[in-house]
Amino acid sequence: VVFLSGKDHVDADNNNDQDLYVRDMVTGAFEWIDFVGDGSSIGNEVYEIDLSGNGRTIVFESRANLLPGETADRDVYAYDRQTDTATLVSGSVGGMSDDGRGSRSPAVTDDGRYVVFLTGKDLDPAHDDNGEQDYYVKDLASGTYSWIDFFGDGSSVGDDAWDTKISGDGSKIVFESDDDLFPGELSSRDIYVYDRDAEEGMLLSAARPEGDELDRGTRDASISDDGRFVTVFSGKDFLASDTNGDQDL
Repeated sequence: VVFLSGKDHVDADNNNDQDLYVRDMVTGAFEWIDFVGDGSSIGNEVYEIDLSGNGRTIVFESRANLLPGETADRDVYAYDRQTDTATLVSGSVGGMSDDGRGSRSPAVTDDGRYVVFLTGKDLDPAHDDNGEQDYYVKDLASGTYSWIDFFGDGSSVGDDAWDTKISGDGSKIVFESDDDLFPGELSSRDIYVYDRDAEEGMLLSAARPEGDELDRGTRDASISDDGRFVTVFSGKDFLASDTNGDQDL
C-alpha cells in the first residue's frame, strides 16, 4: 500500500514533513520513499497517487517543482522502487510551444511501464495542435509519448476530466468528465472509455432510453486488469430492476 504521510514511520526519515511510504501488508514493514534522494520532503501538494500492479512503480501529481528543469505549476512524476529512480513523466519535448501547461490525474499499468495522464502540453507537436487538454500515455522504458485522440478528429477532451484509470494490461483508459463529450448527453457527469487497440472513445454511462433517471450523474470508475469490467457509481437506472430512484453501484 502506498500513501502520503507526515509521520516518520522509519528512523531515517527526519525531515519532519510529508513523504511517500509503502507498507508491506505481509511483513508489516514500512518503506520510506526518499523521492529526490537527499532526504528532503516532497511536500503536501501531492495528489492522485497510484501504484503499479507489480508494486514497482509509483506515480502521482504534484504542484511542487521536485526535479530540475520544470516549467509548469503541476506535473506528473514516477518513482521506480527497484532502481530508486525518480522521473518527471510530464516533461518537455522538442517543438513544444506550451512548456508552462500543467499535467495531472495519472494512472499506471500493472507492469509499471505505461503512465496515462491529462495535460495541456502538446507532447506530440506534429499531431496534437488543438491547444487544449488531452490524454497522453508515456512509455517509461522508451521515454516516448502516445497522444490519445479520443474523438478521432484531433479535438480536445477539455479540462473537466478527472479520476483517470488504466486497465492493468494498458488496453483501456477510463475517466469521468463534467463536460458533455458526445451529442445528446443529459447528465452533468459521465464515465468515458478509450480503447487503445481500436483507437476509439465511447460513453460508458449512457442512459437506457426507457429509463426513469436519464439525467443523473455517474462517477468513480474502476477497471479490471484485462479491461473487460468497469464498476461505476450512478444515479441512473441502467436496468429495469433498479427502481429505488437513488445512487447505486
